[in-house]
Amino acid sequence: MKTTALIALTTLATTSTAKLGQPAVDTMLYERLASINDLTWDVVEPSANKFRFTTMAQLKSIMGTQVAPVSGKLIPNNWETSSAAALPKSFDSRDKFSTCEQSIRDQMHCGSCWAFGAAETLSENLCISGELTGMKSLSPQDMLSCDSSDYACKGGELSSAWNYLESDGIVTDDCLPYTAGIGQVDRCPANDKCSADSIDSKWKKYKCDTTVNELQDANDIKNGVMQFGTAETAFTVYEDFIHYKSGIYKHDSKNGGNVLGGHAVRIMGWGTDETAGDYWVVANSWGSSWGENGYFKIAFDDTASGFADAGAYNCGDLQQGATVVTDPSQM
Repeated sequence: MKTTALIALTTLATTSTAKLGQPAVDTMLYERLASINDLTWDVVEPSANKFRFTTMAQLKSIMGTQVAPVSGKLIPNNWETSSAAALPKSFDSRDKFSTCEQSIRDQMHCGSCWAFGAAETLSENLCISGELTGMKSLSPQDMLSCDSSDYACKGGELSSAWNYLESDGIVTDDCLPYTAGIGQVDRCPANDKCSADSIDSKWKKYKCDTTVNELQDANDIKNGVMQFGTAETAFTVYEDFIHYKSGIYKHDSKNGGNVLGGHAVRIMGWGTDETAGDYWVVANSWGSSWGENGYFKIAFDDTASGFADAGAYNCGDLQQGATVVTDPSQM
């Protein structure tokens, strides 16, 4: 892949002040989506939409995407081998690695999706490798308060976020719980002290001490998720996406073409559907009341959203991976 996602505050100057003050949930867009018979995903009623009390400006402030040149360690194109086990047609890390699964959380009114995606990905990766025990979760607040190379609630670059996880590491969520949901970020704690409410009060940084993997394509991502449970990626969010309830999302420019910005999420698996085709299984950071209990599915061929076009990140020493299986008889 020749690009990587930079999650940053969307420039609002291109959108009128009136538009930004409007409700984020467009009832006319909802009605248009609900009337499409062959839509591969279900829409949520406006009265039940998580963002029904949110303005367009508030919604845009938690998202944004720009494209920057790739930086980081790339996996060689020849790392895959036909002698490895064949890739399955479907996989869900929530089943294979259920004891390491991270709970769905809500970033609220802060553009912290990049930090949630990174912290939760590392949490699961280290749990699977045995370096993080006791169902601990690592702290996105650490990245917001202490990672000076990123922009806290205004966004962060995935490659620099993972550089921080590799060089500095982050403490547990118990040590530094999330407090930036109102859009204000606390200073990095002085003298390496946990929050006063911390149960164990132990300041310990957890790093990616093995390898930060930049998974370049769908095949790399599948191998990375199969071995270490999840990987962080980014995509462009369009206005229709906030109406998602269930099913396999695919953006169609005829149905809501306004770009809201970019968003960082975690890939948990993949599958295939007779009607919609192949899709990714994804964990969001908008709370468990959104989508499919906080998760969503998105079509592989949703080129408009650019899902995972810039690759994905996770931590761990990957074993030589499987090649793509195109012949069903090989399954």
